[in-house]
Amino acid sequence: MKKNSFLNKKKTEAYCKEAREMSKKLNNGRSCQHSWQCVSQDCRKGVCTALHTQEPCYSHSDCGPKNYCKKYKKWPYVSKCQALRK
Repeated sequence: MKKNSFLNKKKTEAYCKEAREMSKKLNNGRSCQHSWQCVSQDCRKGVCTALHTQEPCYSHSDCGPKNYCKKYKKWPYVSKCQALRK
């Protein structure tokens, strides 16, 4: 039997839900169990690992510190991690 809330249209019961979404797309340096959990898609020794210079990337967050994801405008349109200019 549902209880009525003291506040109009407020819930009086709550249920726990599985928190699978919380372990997806983890930033580099976070603990992981599988590569699909990491933004960089690379889980090594239980830690999300950034990509190194000249490795193929999709976005800036895939690359390690002091690197960015350079999108080439010529065929084959590959994006690779590049070092920031000094």
